[in-house]
Amino acid sequence: MENIYDIEIELCELFKDKGQPDFERIEHALIRIYRELDNSENYNLCVKLICFIADKKIKDKMIQQLLHDCIVKSRIFMYDDMLSRNEINYNPEVSPQDIFLRGFYTSSKSETTLTKPQKEIFNSFQKNKRLIVSAPTSFGKTRIIREIISHNSYKVVVIIMPTISLLSEAYHDFKNEFNTEYLVSKSSKIKISNEKKYILVLTPERMSVLIQDNPLLEIDFFVMDEVYKADYKLNDERFRVFADVLYRLTKSGADLYLIGPYINDFSKRFREKFNITMLKYDLEIVQKDYYEFDYINSRGTKEVEGVALKIIGDKYKNLLRVTRGSNVDGKFLIYRYQKRYVEQLAEKFLEDLPLVPFNQELINYLEQNISKTWSLNDCLKKGVAFHHGAMPRHIQDLIIDEFNSTEGDLKYLFCTTSLTEGVNSTAKNVILYDLKIGNGEPLANLDRRNIEGRAGRFMRHFLGRVFYFEKVEKELDKVTNVEIEFVDSSTPNMETLVQLEERDITDEQKADFIKFVQSLNEQNIPLALLKENKFVSITGQIALINHLRNISNFELYHYTSQRPTLDKTEAILSVIYDYLFTESNKGQRFNNENSEYGKKFFWI
Repeated sequence: MENIYDIEIELCELFKDKGQPDFERIEHALIRIYRELDNSENYNLCVKLICFIADKKIKDKMIQQLLHDCIVKSRIFMYDDMLSRNEINYNPEVSPQDIFLRGFYTSSKSETTLTKPQKEIFNSFQKNKRLIVSAPTSFGKTRIIREIISHNSYKVVVIIMPTISLLSEAYHDFKNEFNTEYLVSKSSKIKISNEKKYILVLTPERMSVLIQDNPLLEIDFFVMDEVYKADYKLNDERFRVFADVLYRLTKSGADLYLIGPYINDFSKRFREKFNITMLKYDLEIVQKDYYEFDYINSRGTKEVEGVALKIIGDKYKNLLRVTRGSNVDGKFLIYRYQKRYVEQLAEKFLEDLPLVPFNQELINYLEQNISKTWSLNDCLKKGVAFHHGAMPRHIQDLIIDEFNSTEGDLKYLFCTTSLTEGVNSTAKNVILYDLKIGNGEPLANLDRRNIEGRAGRFMRHFLGRVFYFEKVEKELDKVTNVEIEFVDSSTPNMETLVQLEERDITDEQKADFIKFVQSLNEQNIPLALLKENKFVSITGQIALINHLRNISNFELYHYTSQRPTLDKTEAILSVIYDYLFTESNKGQRFNNENSEYGKKFFWI
């Protein structure tokens, strides 16, 4: 019997032909796919092949009917909706059984049709109420949040998003859907009333402030997106705030839904301690085609959408060949690792591009409120834009809205991770021009896969394309095992231990904790003081306290006037920098400034 993997190879070869495809062979492939959908081991590959065929927009009625039958059996009914929107006169025969099956996967509350995996996740949550889900980007994990809220009687819901960009997008989505039933807010300073119901969309930092200001606040259900960021093995100091908020909300007894992409395992000890179920999926709802355009190691001819492109030793010329010299359709996200390179490449890309229909209202706004000479204005007039974290938040949002709009011709968007860390766009194509992050370190596996996940958007594309312009190191494709410091490390940092309830400190950790408290008592330093200064170096705090206890040192910073003098201000900021900033803080934030003064006072 023919292997399903042989069908994949045959289809790839078949669609390379620029002429009329062999309909009989496509029909044979669809019949084989339909049969293999009964085999759970081949389900993901079958979905991939369904997308591969659907993307070709074939008008043949027999192929359309077979494709519809495969879609129904895959239980990803929205593929049918996507085909119906194409100009191919897609009108297969829909049986009563098809209608019944779709109805089974359609929410009685929101009338949203779920995919088969989404339905499984929703049912599992309703059974367990505490769930971790690992699934690829564009899988639709956040769609399930709406179903959970709609089907449960929650009074206070918290949605924790890792970045301001994601927070802003989620806030508008939930406000549009739930504004009649819930007060939707993104402020940590909101006053909670017992008479109202709330959906609070916050970053971990804002959530930490809300907990501190409202210690008696009862939360019924919380979501944490990109939950892998709580892993203490990450070279990222934000893990402490993620982990602390996760700990406090989980201990509160609230229902929880923790989500993230490409997580192989999540702390077994944490899951057992708090009775949490984990589900893992590797199904790509929007499939990806990958092309390696490494200008150093992969020169030669590459075929993209039936067009042979010659890869040469000039990275920028290769970019022009992919974006302008091929049949590649759709919009482009071009990733660069630093904002200065993002702007430089966007400005260079304008050369030889004609003017296109553009949003004059947006141009006027930028010229009047930012600058008439800002290069973004000229970019937009030629269908190009850039996006990075140094841009004002509202400008970032305007650029994304313009890029996602079906009106106008904004086709190319150059960006850093400010855009690729989860913000949805209509880009069908993603180009990784660099394989580094902002500090020049190699792009880690999760970061790279998140960027790749921006290629193609469900309900718009069956396939997305990913282009690598540097060599991809395969060893980066290691699995992600998330570990939580206070349960998985035998020697957690004291910054973590002091924030725990004493009963959550393990026996092996307790000896170090008791010794530390004794040391504080001997120095007459209150433990409560250190606990209040969350996520600040404890060693630095103790050193600063001892420094200030020296009266001659204290006089350097003490002032009685309403405002400190310039020299006092400089002294205060200097001592904060010297004692409370970690080496990572200093290196990441200030190493681009020339003067010592600048290194201390310009937080960039």
